[in-house]
Amino acid sequence: MLKRILAKFRTRASSCIETLRRLHAEQEWLAFRREAHSLKGSSGYIAAWRLHKAAFTLQRVAEATNEGKPPEMPVEEAMAALEAEIGLVLAEIDKTMGEE
Repeated sequence: MLKRILAKFRTRASSCIETLRRLHAEQEWLAFRREAHSLKGSSGYIAAWRLHKAAFTLQRVAEATNEGKPPEMPVEEAMAALEAEIGLVLAEIDKTMGEE
């Protein structure tokens, strides 16, 4: 069951990044926030706590931007941090599943 959960997360993570990039380009902040929130939840489910934190930061940045408030950091910086963290998590998933 653990391998199925990790495999599903791996597939979903790639799709999520593409969706976040598209929503950012379209400045669809509510949908962007929902996508970040969803990633926050799924990363918590697999105990990827640094990714969870990066997704939460991205969620807050989207909320502030949508409300016309200054975000705690530029969205590009928050996205870069999230993407770096996803890369680390996916590498660990591959090692766990024996796919190095």
